Amino acid sequence: MIRTLILWFCFSVGLMAGPSANAQAPQANFERRVRDVAAIMALKGGEEAVFAPSFLAEIPVPKIRELAQHLTKQNGGVQGIASITANDGYDGLFTLTYDRAVVWRAFWIGCGCTAARRHSRL
Repeated sequence: MIRTLILWFCFSVGLMAGPSANAQAPQANFERRVRDVAAIMALKGGEEAVFAPSFLAEIPVPKIRELAQHLTKQNGGVQGIASITANDGYDGLFTLTYDRAVVWRAFWIGCGCTAARRHSRL
């Protein structure tokens, strides 16, 4: 179960974004969203402010927290963001450093559930 949740989360984080988020410059928007997700993975909360209701309907806050706790237990605490590589401001990669690991994630902002599920099968 946790492995499925991790895979789904890793490839579908982009189901968050509101209209105001897209008003910013694309690169700044992408970087802000990466910082939001990094804070969640560091167990600082804020899921309701970051994720769209449609995302939370499929993966509720307790499951997101379970994932973050699992990664923290396995890798130690989040130390920070090592790198952010935006393709066009709405998708790219980011790398989080933990006490005992370096973890990269694919990241899409504003993609639909169908697209996220397609990517999660890769």
